[in-house]
Amino acid sequence: LYTTIGGIRGVAYNTLLQGIVMLGGSIVIAFIMVKAAGGLPEITRQLAQLDPNLITPPGPKNFLPLPTAFSTFFILGVAVMAQPHVVTRIFTVKNMMSLKRSGALISLITLVWFMSLFVSALAARALIPQIDVPDRIFPTIVLQYTGSVLAGILLSAPFAAVMSTVSSLIISTSGAIMKDIYQRNFNPNASEKAIKMTSYIATIAISAVVMVLSFNPPKFLQDIVMFAISGFAASFTVPIILGFFWKGGTPMGGLLSMISGFVTLLVLYAQPNPNPFGFNPLVWGLVVSAVVMVVVSKVTKPNDSAFMEKIFE
Repeated sequence: LYTTIGGIRGVAYNTLLQGIVMLGGSIVIAFIMVKAAGGLPEITRQLAQLDPNLITPPGPKNFLPLPTAFSTFFILGVAVMAQPHVVTRIFTVKNMMSLKRSGALISLITLVWFMSLFVSALAARALIPQIDVPDRIFPTIVLQYTGSVLAGILLSAPFAAVMSTVSSLIISTSGAIMKDIYQRNFNPNASEKAIKMTSYIATIAISAVVMVLSFNPPKFLQDIVMFAISGFAASFTVPIILGFFWKGGTPMGGLLSMISGFVTLLVLYAQPNPNPFGFNPLVWGLVVSAVVMVVVSKVTKPNDSAFMEKIFE
């Protein structure tokens, strides 16, 4: 509702509130779960009893080798700046300096958030060694170890994360439909009223599709989330970061950088071993994307110097 009526302004205000709830709630949940499990030393002892491989790298069945762990943290931290629901915020900043600071802050907040979730997951494994559906771990433990009122507040944290991401993705998708499909191809001279109506219709239609799909969720959402984040990051991370800090980038360099990074990711995911040398496919996608961006930008027509000075002033 607030996405359809409030647009980007409504999403911005709600995302700020949801972000506070999400970050604060995740940290509090981590403390509660660690305390319930008896502290970090006790968690380590219980995990060692369950399986000694749980407390030593690379984990059971070579689950998380060091290169994979490094690249996973990279996905969760640095590459978050390239997600569509984050990129939409670019259009609301006051100036380039605010944009650069926001990018660094986003990475820091994301790392703190995910670290609290990782600690919670360790405690959860000690508290509930066997659980059929991993996505039910947090609700189960919060309801078991806190009162109903506090549980309701804490469980709003993951819902805040979902709502923040979904609302921003709906805004960016409806904007793309309105601008890149409707206005560019069907009605270049569309009035402001027609643009608003198209945006409303697109937002409602996308929301309806998302709601229908949510009725039959997969068993474990995180695999889909990580694949989606990797795809976005492989496409957009290098063009966005170099676009902020490097004056030598060109439109063609950015376009081919996006395509090459995403194609590299898809090709690797299609292989029996998608992690060459233990690194997540995203790392290789970013390497290819960066090389293509620099090489193509060097051999294609540069941007107008006056335009670049305005951007980097």
